[in-house]
Amino acid sequence: MATETFSGTVASKADQWTALLITGHNFFKQGRLQEATKIFEGLSVIDTGNSYIQGILGSIYQRQQKYDLALLRYENALALQPNDIQALVNRGEIHLFQGNFERAAQDFKGAIDLDPGKKHSAANRARLLVTIVVEAIGVVQRDGMAALQQAKKKFSR
Repeated sequence: MATETFSGTVASKADQWTALLITGHNFFKQGRLQEATKIFEGLSVIDTGNSYIQGILGSIYQRQQKYDLALLRYENALALQPNDIQALVNRGEIHLFQGNFERAAQDFKGAIDLDPGKKHSAANRARLLVTIVVEAIGVVQRDGMAALQQAKKKFSR
């Protein structure tokens, strides 16, 4: 009887854990970032070694423009799972946004190198971002910074 109760409790806890992960992920996808943050922050206290939780917290904070917190969570995710393509690209995007081009390039290269088959959507996003940056540098070298500023105005409308 005690064994049945114990195994039922373990199964129940696993079901609850899964339900929380799914609920938190759904909140994230729906843009309900405060609710998602509460769930994943709670889960991160319970399971400090879960790279998925660290990565999704990074994504939540990135969407909220809390870049320092996002970078911290991506660092945690990558310490746990160094080949996490999503975390590499997301961290690279923040570095790019902040003007840390060398760090962004390292992250994008790392993600691209991990996806030689060009199948991972985040690595493909990194490829696109690298192409855009290279083209922007070419425009600046060829036409000067004013041309890049003009292009930026067209995209920000």
